[in-house]
Amino acid sequence: MVHMYQIRIFEFEYNGYILLENMESSSPRSTIFECQGDGEFETTLKDVHYNNFIKNIRTSKVLKSKNWP
Repeated sequence: MVHMYQIRIFEFEYNGYILLENMESSSPRSTIFECQGDGEFETTLKDVHYNNFIKNIRTSKVLKSKNWP
């Protein structure tokens, strides 16, 4: 089984965020951060539904991507 890990910078409603993608994460909401390091769904995005958020993000740059067995 191959696992994928990726660090992305992306935009949602004109704000920048960092996403740590790991297919084994038990909570995808806990892997989204603002530039100050705060978990986004605990602070500024607490009223945004996660599915709507993911549907409307725009990737700016992939900083790191790695597959491992």
